Amino acid sequence: MKYLQTVILSLAFSTLSAAEILPELGEALTVSGTPTTARFFGGVTSDGGASYLSTVNPDKPIDIVGSWQPEGTHINTVGNLYVVVQLDESYYFQNEKGQFQEWDSDFKTLRAVRQEITLASVEQIVIIKDFALGLAGLSGKTLFIYLAYEAANVPGELFYSGTPIAISVNSSVSEQSPAQPPNLSLSASISGGNQDVSDSDGSSGESVSLSGSASDGNGSVLSTQWLVGGSVVATGTSATLSLPDGPTVVTFRVTDNDGATAVATVKITVAAPAAPNSSPSASISGGNQSVTDSDGISGEPVSLNGSASDSDGSVLSTQWLVDGSVVATGTSATLSLPDGSTVVTFRVTDNDGGTTDATATITVEAAISVPNSMKIYTESISSQIVQARCVNCHGGISALTLVRNNVNDYINKNYDSMKDYIEGGGSNNLLSKPQGINHGGGVQLQAGSTALNNLESFITAIVSE
Repeated sequence: MKYLQTVILSLAFSTLSAAEILPELGEALTVSGTPTTARFFGGVTSDGGASYLSTVNPDKPIDIVGSWQPEGTHINTVGNLYVVVQLDESYYFQNEKGQFQEWDSDFKTLRAVRQEITLASVEQIVIIKDFALGLAGLSGKTLFIYLAYEAANVPGELFYSGTPIAISVNSSVSEQSPAQPPNLSLSASISGGNQDVSDSDGSSGESVSLSGSASDGNGSVLSTQWLVGGSVVATGTSATLSLPDGPTVVTFRVTDNDGATAVATVKITVAAPAAPNSSPSASISGGNQSVTDSDGISGEPVSLNGSASDSDGSVLSTQWLVDGSVVATGTSATLSLPDGSTVVTFRVTDNDGGTTDATATITVEAAISVPNSMKIYTESISSQIVQARCVNCHGGISALTLVRNNVNDYINKNYDSMKDYIEGGGSNNLLSKPQGINHGGGVQLQAGSTALNNLESFITAIVSE
């Protein structure tokens, strides 16, 4: 890092004649993998462009020149020019002041050497002017300089040189060697280009499998490497890399038997795990309830209301269940429930599949079974006969004791008294005496009258029950 960060290199606009005098930097590439007609040129010279070098002495002042030829559709549009330097496994970019700053390979932090300019058919700058690289502590080092640009009419795309300007700095003063013709036959590519990778397990990061292709038309491929953040993380033409959430630039670097290199880069964006779903809320108005029989028939219709909400989404469905079976939907329902206790469940499901159950125990009171004799007594005997004709004499001076209607629970008391009398063998007396037979109270019921017939029906019902 000290080699480039401690030296401020001046940035000058070139006075060289045309891009054609510079070596072309291989076939241009794009971050997305889309083919491009853009061209890049660049080289190292110590004689004003008369010749270009690949190896320099550490004490010899040099110029490093770069030239951009954008695609025809990008000319006269607003764009940015970039210069990126690779030194060992570290990367740097040149800013507008000509200073080199360390770069973390994240496109969001990359800064342009010329920002928001109108792109011309040829853009040419002097990256380093009249400077000996040994003064920056670069003796024995090799630099790789990439040129790139972006155009406003193609947002998110970056166009860059397929081959870098390669500069080897001798460890001591020696004769400079002319640059060798660029190895245009060496190529590297990554299948699939830029990729968006979905989260698969709810955990941060993801394993991503990548495949690269490498070829060398005038020699042989010596090595293939995968780099992240300037560090080699795998070798070979395929690799499975553990990448963090968010965008990561992955580089596939190919080296041939002559020491030439070619690189391909892609941006892999790993989606972060989705936030855990918050379960919906569910409740039943009134909670546990007891319901009184309303019609003397077993079972009872019961109306229930539920409430449902979801703090991080929406409610998808609401259901009412009894014994695990859905018996109604919606937030309100009228359920036919049997006598006794029934557990009713109100189930809420949200848009992420989360469910919450609320339960309430509904107790239906069983219908009270009223014997037929009681119905006859209540409807035809109590007021019509007992209170109207009998209670005056049977207040405690006879075998059949009856009470007046001002006594609490007088109906049941008189019913029970008459029932006991009949079951004790008094049926005949209860029919004959009201007709005046051996009855101190005289005739109370005429033979054949409706009242006497009702009394007989009551006695028959008591005997039969």
